[in-house]
Amino acid sequence: MAQLEDIRREGVSVADNENIPGVLSLGAPVRDAQGRIVASVSVAYLPSAAPGESRAKVSQDVREAARKISAAIGGA
Repeated sequence: MAQLEDIRREGVSVADNENIPGVLSLGAPVRDAQGRIVASVSVAYLPSAAPGESRAKVSQDVREAARKISAAIGGA
């Protein structure tokens, strides 16, 4: 439950080495006009293969992509 609160507060979920060793996954919700989550956007990558990309930057990019998709479908 604490992890869900973190996800709600940050607007992004993080899976670091949870499914595949060395892989970081970040995901953000896509919302419809009523604010309901109808889809998600996620990215999975090897931080060791992208040393110039910080987790904070990738997280921001994923949230922004989700926000743009939400806006395109009439969401918030």
